[in-house]
Amino acid sequence: MHLLFADAGLPAVPVHVDEAWLYVLLSPWARIGAFFWGAIWGSFANVVIHRVPRGESIVSPRSRCPGCGTTLGAIENVPIVSYLVLRGRCRHCGEPIAIRYLVVELLAGLLSFAAYMRTVHVPLLEGSAPALGAWLLVFAFCLAVLVVVFIDLDVWIIPDVIVLPMAVVGLVAAAFVPEWLGVDLVPALVAAATGFGVFAGIRWIYLRWRGIEALGLGDAKLLLMVGAFTGPVGVAWCVGAGAVQGLLVAVPMLMFGRNVANTDLHDVHGDAPELGPRDRAASQPHPEPQPEPHPELHPEPHPDPHPKTDAGSEPETPSGSDSAAELPGPLMAKHVPFGPFLGLAALEYVLLRDAIDAVLRGVLIP
Repeated sequence: MHLLFADAGLPAVPVHVDEAWLYVLLSPWARIGAFFWGAIWGSFANVVIHRVPRGESIVSPRSRCPGCGTTLGAIENVPIVSYLVLRGRCRHCGEPIAIRYLVVELLAGLLSFAAYMRTVHVPLLEGSAPALGAWLLVFAFCLAVLVVVFIDLDVWIIPDVIVLPMAVVGLVAAAFVPEWLGVDLVPALVAAATGFGVFAGIRWIYLRWRGIEALGLGDAKLLLMVGAFTGPVGVAWCVGAGAVQGLLVAVPMLMFGRNVANTDLHDVHGDAPELGPRDRAASQPHPEPQPEPHPELHPEPHPDPHPKTDAGSEPETPSGSDSAAELPGPLMAKHVPFGPFLGLAALEYVLLRDAIDAVLRGVLIP
């Protein structure tokens, strides 16, 4: 059982770090810089969230205002700052910009800051060597999860083009720099294969015996990525904590008539039998929601009923789960995407791994 946990609670051996590096890496400016580094990538994440499900290029065209069509300049694309200075509106025509894009930039900044604290700042205070490469790697994982969560909430898919390359990156890191992630290659391979296999198996069983998808194949691919970066304990935490948090969030929301996702599963992916029946509430006539515009064509858009995928790849299957197998009573006909809760639990484990491992060791090891 001890082998499941990185370092098994052993104290780190103090290492020598040059005093100049200590001054730089422990300064408040380094932490501020880590936050703004993340915010910059958060701005890019907004582009990915909007364009990837539509099969559009993430490189061109440049962002432009949907109201007046003006291409936005560099001063209008400064993460966080531009939104606050412009008060959430286009400076050319006054069209509002959805606040979600500010939220994504803030979250990306916070994730970069948290990754820096875990991999650089805290190890230095404990006498260990800092790992700037580990910071960048962990943040790349966190950013990928952030993008996946918002895409899943919007269009009920987890894009292969994000999770599969990141799974390869995690396995390569486990092979060559296992100390960066705290997991060796064999445990990473086992965790990735097990996470994918279990969810894909559940999906197959439900399709075989009930004719519906209990879980989307996208969720299985997300676990493939999580396993490559976190190992067996990370996958177990991701599934267990994700399910618990999903119930704690989804059940109250659905009871009060709120949906977890931004769209209805059937509105996005049609009425294929394997998706199960439409939600009863969704089948009733209701006014079309009016999304807020933003400087990336159409923010909060009604997604394409048939999202494009990379050329040569299979169409991606909806990742949300048919929560009829999970939710009680009148909520059993509701659909809830599981990907966002798996992603939340994955972020918890990657950023709070030492604390979570300590708790699990105390529970599982007498």
